[in-house]
Amino acid sequence: SRIRAVGRRIRITSGAPVDVRIVSLAGRVVRMEQLPAGDSEIGGLPAGVYVVILSDGSRAKVAVR
Repeated sequence: SRIRAVGRRIRITSGAPVDVRIVSLAGRVVRMEQLPAGDSEIGGLPAGVYVVILSDGSRAKVAVR
């Protein structure tokens, strides 16, 4: 899986469906989503730094601007 920030959106590419948790640096879960395989984008988040955790074990820290 691949996780990256593109401007104000988080883009996730996965080879299989995944559950996603987006967590603030303070440790609060700000969004949970179920995404299909392929490319997906998540928007509507305030600017900040988040940890994105996928159910396949992938994780990344991203900065939304």
